[in-house]
Amino acid sequence: MDLPAFALTGPHPQHDYSIEMYVSFLHEFLSKQNIQRCYLIGNSLGGLIAWQYAVRYPTAVEKLVLIDAVGYPRINFKGSLGFRLARIPVLREVLKVITPLSLVRKSVEDVYGDETKVSDTLVEQYRDFACREGNREALVARLNYVESFDTTLISTIQAPALVLWGEKDKLILPGDAMKFKRDLPHNKTILLPGLGHVPMEESPEVVIPLVREFIREKK
Repeated sequence: MDLPAFALTGPHPQHDYSIEMYVSFLHEFLSKQNIQRCYLIGNSLGGLIAWQYAVRYPTAVEKLVLIDAVGYPRINFKGSLGFRLARIPVLREVLKVITPLSLVRKSVEDVYGDETKVSDTLVEQYRDFACREGNREALVARLNYVESFDTTLISTIQAPALVLWGEKDKLILPGDAMKFKRDLPHNKTILLPGLGHVPMEESPEVVIPLVREFIREKK
């Protein structure tokens, strides 16, 4: 499922990119699919939305998988090159109309543990999604959203949780995995050697078996 501001879904009609909107969007999506209870998996921003959803709708989440998830305050956070540029007033206006392939490549390399896995085809795919109508403006708007979250609520999540984290994540450091491990009441936390911020994309052959095993485990 693509979220508003990303890939095929495109910009939000009211240009609302708050976490409140994303949680409501997810709930409406599941309701329209007649899904009352599910296994919920989220990476990065998706991980933030996933645990926020589990807080708000505890009976709707059978199990929770957080992959390099956003949540805890980030000190001295720099992010990928694209993220940093999107926060510079003049350059963020440029990014709304120009998306250099070199910038896309560097941003993708920033989220991989092994840069050699970043192929020309992958970079072109990222750029194609970014250049869909309205996506660049939407992404710049999302990256400039400033929100804080009550992380004490993480301790209220009762669904079994699997926390997966790339040990070479440069965007959200593995120390945050240990915070989820500390605060989630029922969790299994696994650090993934050699992988970066998007381990499910970088090495699906590693991540998918771990998720399948977790889902099959009895509570």
